[in-house]
Amino acid sequence: MIDLDYCPYPTLCHRTKPPGTSKGDYYIDFPVGRLAFVSSLSATISFTLVAAFMVIYSYTAARKLLDASDASQESKDLPSPHDIAVLVRLLNAEIFLLWGLLVYQLRQRFRRKPQTTQTRIHQYSPMVRASLAVLIAGIIGSLFIQVADTYFHVVISSVSATTLHPEKDVAQHQYSRRLASWCFDAEGSFGTNNNKFFWGCGLNATKGTGNAWTETFSLANYTTFVKVASNLDSYASLYTDKQGIGYAVARPPIDDVAVDWTGTGYAVSSQCTAIPPAACKVSEANATKMPKNFVCDKIYDGQNIPVSFVSTAHNLWFYDFHEYAKETIPFTNSWTSTSANTGLTFTDVRTIKNTTIQDSNNIFRNPWRWLSQIGLQADPWDLPTELSQSSLVWEMSSDNRRFFLSCSTMVWDASFAFAGDKVLSLSTTKSNGSVTGIVSMPSVSSGGYFTDLTNQVLRETNKNLTTPEAFVKQYELAMSKAYLVWLVTHTVPAPADLVQRRETKVITRLPATALWLLVAANLLFALFAVVLSSMAIRETSPEVHQVHTRLSTAGLAAQLFDWKHSRKPAQGDFELFQENNTAKTEEPSLRKRVGVRCTDAGGAEFAAYDFVDVLAEEANEAKPIQTTSVD
Repeated sequence: MIDLDYCPYPTLCHRTKPPGTSKGDYYIDFPVGRLAFVSSLSATISFTLVAAFMVIYSYTAARKLLDASDASQESKDLPSPHDIAVLVRLLNAEIFLLWGLLVYQLRQRFRRKPQTTQTRIHQYSPMVRASLAVLIAGIIGSLFIQVADTYFHVVISSVSATTLHPEKDVAQHQYSRRLASWCFDAEGSFGTNNNKFFWGCGLNATKGTGNAWTETFSLANYTTFVKVASNLDSYASLYTDKQGIGYAVARPPIDDVAVDWTGTGYAVSSQCTAIPPAACKVSEANATKMPKNFVCDKIYDGQNIPVSFVSTAHNLWFYDFHEYAKETIPFTNSWTSTSANTGLTFTDVRTIKNTTIQDSNNIFRNPWRWLSQIGLQADPWDLPTELSQSSLVWEMSSDNRRFFLSCSTMVWDASFAFAGDKVLSLSTTKSNGSVTGIVSMPSVSSGGYFTDLTNQVLRETNKNLTTPEAFVKQYELAMSKAYLVWLVTHTVPAPADLVQRRETKVITRLPATALWLLVAANLLFALFAVVLSSMAIRETSPEVHQVHTRLSTAGLAAQLFDWKHSRKPAQGDFELFQENNTAKTEEPSLRKRVGVRCTDAGGAEFAAYDFVDVLAEEANEAKPIQTTSVD
């Protein structure tokens, strides 16, 4: 029996029951075909057992016949010769006898005859009627089982169901994520220009000159970054909570999607708002050219930020990602430029060497805010009306439309539940500055390390060109996933908290009504057998056994053709006949053969012949059956 409600871990109870299931059903891990075959056995056997019931009841009938004979030879309870014939046939469970009796009764009741010639309907003796009732009851019981079995066959069905099993060895399932050791070993960089507390553990840096950082930067753990970035979908799962906030959750590649698990790690969420053209003032000189220069009123902290749209389809500009570092006028593509309008500059480079782990929590802002321009990669006439005519879309030229977005991104310490690679639930806590810096610093557009991923975001977002809202939501999720690449690069697998395995199999759905109806039918049939057996045991005696042996076709044949020997005690039908008890040395002339012959009255009769010489004994008539006259 399978309990589809069983779930080893409540936090992972995400399974849904198969369609059409109900609490009144049983589910068993047994093929439906075999179950139907097993249930059919009871119907088949029950019909056979009707004959066995009559054999058992024949002991009771023998006692009744013996008692009626001992009480009075004139008793009305004694059966007539016809009754004896019917009784023997009933005790032999001749089913077709019932049809004959029914037809006879109907003919007698509904046959139209003159009053003077109308015959009386034969009334059978009590023991015949009792035997008839037992046979009918047995047949009804068997039919009840067959009806229940038929219903059982109709309603049972195969369903595909999922069962859950806990995994005991959780340590082998490295599904959680934790910071890598090289991020914890940042103490060694303190006091140097490559201070990880200032740059985050995602970057390697050399030295700076003045307020502009002019030397070389490189990505830490670059090989892993390339591996993850080229197959990011294998390391990230997307999740949207009830408030509509989308998250990208870091995870290891999941090869076994039949495993559910809970664990801890990191997540990134981004939220964006489209800035309409009406909120910004475009320079007159650039109104019909690219790039467009414009100023948007009070975007961040009441500031008027000058913006320049460039020809590239997707650009980012970070506003407040770092306490001492900033990008200049949006949008730029150069990390090392010392121009006043481009590059990454610092308000105080003296803090680089002296930044401590305590300082890093305030240096890296969580969340940080940023601007984005992203183009719509489709011909204007192919865009839906809701998108092409939206007041949120910037029309740069006749064939160039884009969104200008104000966004913020937040990094989270996360606890989550997964079903394979799908997030079931997510609980988040704001990450500290050190973890945030792992994401924000390498993502600065001026560095150029994020370019391939932003191009990927451009392609993913443009798959949802339906409405402005859907486009922005798609962009939020795509950017969160892109930012997640740094967390995957600088974290390592850790054991999951809980792990369970889903097993999908085809099982049998068995409605309780069908099962218990079949059980009840078989129990009633068995109870009937117990009652008959109890009565037979109570009535059994040597005398009853002798009468029982003769209440059969064999008993009547023995008394008709071998009447002298049949009067002797017999253990069974076999011993009623002398031929079965004759020693091998006896002469075969004592044996008989039975034939039939026509009578002068137009009928026929049985005749017993000696075995020795049939031709010589041709005139020998069969001995008549012995009868007892009643004075």
